[in-house]
Amino acid sequence: MYKVEFNTNRGKFTVVVNPSLAPKGAERFLDLVKDGFFDNSPIYRIIPAFIMQFGISLDQSKKHWHSNTITDDPNINVKISKYSLSFAGNGPNSRSTNLFIAFRTLNWLGKSPWEVPFGKVIEGTEVIDSFQESNHELNQDQLKNDGDIYLKNNNFNTIDRINSVSIIL
Repeated sequence: MYKVEFNTNRGKFTVVVNPSLAPKGAERFLDLVKDGFFDNSPIYRIIPAFIMQFGISLDQSKKHWHSNTITDDPNINVKISKYSLSFAGNGPNSRSTNLFIAFRTLNWLGKSPWEVPFGKVIEGTEVIDSFQESNHELNQDQLKNDGDIYLKNNNFNTIDRINSVSIIL
């Protein structure tokens, strides 16, 4: 297990990652963190009482990750509980870079092998809760393709962001 610290425009929070829950997902997440993939990336989807979603890099040198999917992890019936960190997938073997943190327990999620949680926010939960003040869903394809230009052209300049993510233990 290891800890990762997220530094956002709203403050810091810490996630503990447990690779035994989803080894492939945890490994991909670690690779993305080491590569600086999440640095200066928008939190592009916030639905209060549901999830906050991120994982689209605005850095052109990181774009290759978006199309590089990983295979599913075995589903060991770990439910998506409040503050769980999980990849967002849309079918078998579809995980790449998009992640979400749950604002509450989501009993209907976590049953598919592409949405197995592998981490949980353990410090800074008040920061996570503060994101629920927003409510937005950006166009993911436009964000991937056009990055900052899409944000500027649509007046999303003040969108919540992840400034940096680092391994702390």
